Amino acid sequence: MDRPPFQSIVYPTDFSLSNGAAFAHAVRLAIAARSALHILHIDEAGAETEQNRFPAVRELLTQWQMLEPGAPPEAVEFQLGVNVVKTALASNDVAQAVGAYAERHSCDLLVMMTHESNWMRRILNGSLAEATARLAHAPALFLRDGEEGFVDEDTGKIRLTRVLMPIAA
Repeated sequence: MDRPPFQSIVYPTDFSLSNGAAFAHAVRLAIAARSALHILHIDEAGAETEQNRFPAVRELLTQWQMLEPGAPPEAVEFQLGVNVVKTALASNDVAQAVGAYAERHSCDLLVMMTHESNWMRRILNGSLAEATARLAHAPALFLRDGEEGFVDEDTGKIRLTRVLMPIAA
């Protein structure tokens, strides 16, 4: 039997509503690969994170008609093969914390939303998404805020016709 393309996906979230496309992609890829899905929140202030703030995987899967309404939490793993892990950590360095978590849990794909910034801010501060991907030591799927991507958020259907993969020596 072939090894699934991804065995463990990490999806860092700041709980903003604009992360919906990245969340949909992370969930859909986890289902396709029957992999673990780590939903990770890094709180710079170190405050306690309530579990109900995390994105609702079962609600999304019900909307996509992949689970029956009211399905118990274990149905995600038993019916779809996805082990969902929701974790909140305190750190002042988000990129370092996500990278360390991805390494510690052998995550082999990072899925995250990037927010558009002006060129001056990027030169001065760098890109959080880029730094996170470097520290995670895993392939990364970046989705730009406001862009749809290849997973339909409403249905979970994948629409992908071409892939451009840059390669460097």
